[in-house]
Amino acid sequence: MVLLVVLLLLGACCLLAAAAGAFVYFKKPGLLRLGGVQKARQKAALADLSVIGTALEEYRLKNGTYPPVNRGKETDFGIGDFTELKRHLEPDFLAALPEKDPWGNPYLYGATVDGGSCVLLCMGSDGRQGTEDIPGSPVGTACFQDDIIWRDGALLQSPKGDQKDCQ
Repeated sequence: MVLLVVLLLLGACCLLAAAAGAFVYFKKPGLLRLGGVQKARQKAALADLSVIGTALEEYRLKNGTYPPVNRGKETDFGIGDFTELKRHLEPDFLAALPEKDPWGNPYLYGATVDGGSCVLLCMGSDGRQGTEDIPGSPVGTACFQDDIIWRDGALLQSPKGDQKDCQ
């Protein structure tokens, strides 16, 4: 009988310890599980942009320019979805073009009129394009919502250091 009571008390202590550990794991800012998921999504987006960027560079080497973009008016960069890009890259340069980022938002592609320069854009966790102008030199970001930008063979704007939710 005494052994049964001791085992029940030991079991109750283990349950309380597990509950306290879960509370700390999910509530303590430095250990937020959501931050780990968002960071994993950023890494997946970076991997997608790298794969697409490699295919774009191979296309440029073979054709002399980056693939054109459907655009309504001529601007520095005509930004569009992947409809036209898919036609140019699949299947010769990429088996399957990832069209949506890990948050479920579409990746965007843009190219100059002459095809001499191009840009890939991931809009980050909020799904909104937050970059009015494409930076001229590499920039590090600190928020999960920040855009990730690949341009002409390299990452131009990407996550650096600790990331946080800035909404």
